Amino acid sequence: MVRNAYILAGGKSSRFGSNKALTPIGGQPQLHRLSQALSSDGWSTTVVAQESFRQELLDLRTAPSLRVIVDHEPDQGPVAGMIAALSDLRERLMNSNEGVTQSPTSAYCLLLPCDLWEWQPIWTERFSEVANALSSKPADLLVGLRRKPSESGTPSRPDFIPFPCWLHVEALAILQRVWDEGQRSMRGVFRAMESQTAWIDLSAPDEEAILPRSFNTQEELGRLGTS
Repeated sequence: MVRNAYILAGGKSSRFGSNKALTPIGGQPQLHRLSQALSSDGWSTTVVAQESFRQELLDLRTAPSLRVIVDHEPDQGPVAGMIAALSDLRERLMNSNEGVTQSPTSAYCLLLPCDLWEWQPIWTERFSEVANALSSKPADLLVGLRRKPSESGTPSRPDFIPFPCWLHVEALAILQRVWDEGQRSMRGVFRAMESQTAWIDLSAPDEEAILPRSFNTQEELGRLGTS
């Protein structure tokens, strides 16, 4: 399995009060901490950020091993970062001798936010299980996580989990259409790709511990740090 990951770090962090990607956690910036966890699990990581932040990373040498690309458009939410990521992946595949037909999974990439509290290796296992069932022309362009419905059939919370998700390079055209229609939410992306989505169900309460957790405020970070 070829593992390409893109960390979306183009947000304003307005609710947090400072750049979440650079906030120190355990003695190192959150972005570096998350990228190291991904690297330990076999992922090759690229950061998607605004040009100003990209330059800041280079100047500070915060994470010198990280590859950084520029957001599709600044301050426009995660969809802009996803477009930038898939555009970059497409270019890398075009310049690669490996090709999609020889390694279908290389045409997928992992997308996740910079404020993800921790990376769970079991997510890699789940994505790998889906990858093993793929053909050279997959029908499913998006692989997402969701909470398995309760016995009543109705989730107690929104069923789909925006990130992390696994996206095929051919989804770029759909993302661009969603963007051109003025959609900036992940719900709009999932709605547009509903017929081409494979789900990984996380059932509660036995898998509650592996549900993704992130932080938008200092208070949320404090709670995660003491949990």
